Amino acid sequence: MMTLAQQQSELHQSLLSLHPIIAIIDLESTGGHFYTDRITEVALIKISAEGISHQSWLINPQQSIPPFVANLTGIDDELVKDAPTFQELAQVLHQELNQALIIAHNTRFDYHFLRHEFMRAGLTFRAPELCTVKFSRKLYPQHHKHNLDSIIARFNIQLLDRHRAMPDAEAVYQLLNISRQEIGQAPWLAQAKALISPHALNPQTPASLAEALNALPDEAGTVLFYDADNELLSWSDHERAYIEARSPFIRSKRPDWIKSAHHLVYLPAVGPFDAYIQGLLWLQQHHPEVVTRPDAAQSFTLSLDPNEHGQRQAHIKSVQPGVLHAPLYGLFAHPKAAKRALSQLALKHQLCQASLGILPTTLAKGLPCPQRAMHACLGACVGEESILEHNDRAEAAFTELPLKDWPYPDRIRVTERQPLSQQQQTHEFYRGALVLPNGQLLFDPHSLHLLRTLLRKQAETLSVAPL
Repeated sequence: MMTLAQQQSELHQSLLSLHPIIAIIDLESTGGHFYTDRITEVALIKISAEGISHQSWLINPQQSIPPFVANLTGIDDELVKDAPTFQELAQVLHQELNQALIIAHNTRFDYHFLRHEFMRAGLTFRAPELCTVKFSRKLYPQHHKHNLDSIIARFNIQLLDRHRAMPDAEAVYQLLNISRQEIGQAPWLAQAKALISPHALNPQTPASLAEALNALPDEAGTVLFYDADNELLSWSDHERAYIEARSPFIRSKRPDWIKSAHHLVYLPAVGPFDAYIQGLLWLQQHHPEVVTRPDAAQSFTLSLDPNEHGQRQAHIKSVQPGVLHAPLYGLFAHPKAAKRALSQLALKHQLCQASLGILPTTLAKGLPCPQRAMHACLGACVGEESILEHNDRAEAAFTELPLKDWPYPDRIRVTERQPLSQQQQTHEFYRGALVLPNGQLLFDPHSLHLLRTLLRKQAETLSVAPL
């Protein structure tokens, strides 16, 4: 029968076969809100080729600890009043956790709290993670409860000061040790590898590209992939670039462009909307032939084009993503909607439908249009209103045409804020088009849809203001 020391030695070897550095962590905090609550304690059991170490830090959260939390953890305002802040410990903790596989019971809580605290401190933090809640469910599907209390009771794990960070980290360590003994090395490792997030890259991924993917920050941004000749292969915007950008490289069915992928460019952003816009701006500057998503739905607009007499006539046109030569006069999902809006606008402003060229039939020269007979136009069709006057009225009226996915004033400023670092980025739009740095207008239908979607989801960090 193996001694405890032998069991632990084998456990360490197994863990280090998963990753060169293992960080078993547990945190205590002022509460469970990722953005408003703060860390009060960090415990770390670190395993590497150099051995095993145990470290813990009390942290001043710079806010009051609720009585319920203080009673549960034993950490109150008095205990942490002289402790360092996370900002003061950030460099030390970042160095300790750098290049490690994070293992925790419910890594969503521990990893996100750490990531957010590091962002407040101005540091980028990324790490692969293994959640022992999910691990326990896979190893012991016959059990219904997999919280730490249930696991401690099930395995009779002896701890002091339950609900403090280090005893909880020790409980996770004991779970790993006991489960490996019970389940067996091979199936235990197989389940662990399958649960590590993000998943490992395909072995065929070029080493330099794999290194770049692993170095991406776990923050918002756009990633562009290039081949060896610096030709653009693919681009995508992300809320969490480190987790999401590698997705094509770990799928069983990989897109064809993956075979040619050689290097990447990362564009940092303050949030998901800014990430998409930064991608558009980069493409417009470096790849103007690829300025939008290829699956963008077709849209239609109206134009006022002069005929041989200088009379501006209305035409329904398909509007393509890209730089516009003039602001949009309306934006519609299909031509019928454009035609209906145009007819309603002409009636509202007493515009001459014959002069606009939108009558269903051609009139004999010199005859008034049917609208004139009903006093619904000012007589441009029979010379009672000059071409210039009618052109001016038509241009003014056309600015009222609706734009789908655009319930805003003509000119707006969209501001996105990163709630942790407090960085923000502002982009200007005019009548559904992005205003480029050179003043040109870039039409991209996906940006309009994304703006409306994100305004519903993240009103605290994304705002629209008229200009």
